[in-house]
Amino acid sequence: MIASILQPPYPLPGQAVETLAWQSAALRRFEKHSTDLIVLPEYCNCTGGRDLAETLYLFDNPGAEFVS
Repeated sequence: MIASILQPPYPLPGQAVETLAWQSAALRRFEKHSTDLIVLPEYCNCTGGRDLAETLYLFDNPGAEFVS
């Protein structure tokens, strides 16, 4: 089994959308069938939320687009 781990830079305040873009770009760089398992950080779909409201916004909007 080939496992690949992605660890984006920890986002500074206001960089959540850029972090999602980094993760998407990193995933697109994998060649088909080049890995069996891709490990992403927890909260990878709403990373960088500074408070509950921002985390929920990221989860429901750009984060939802990321996981679709």
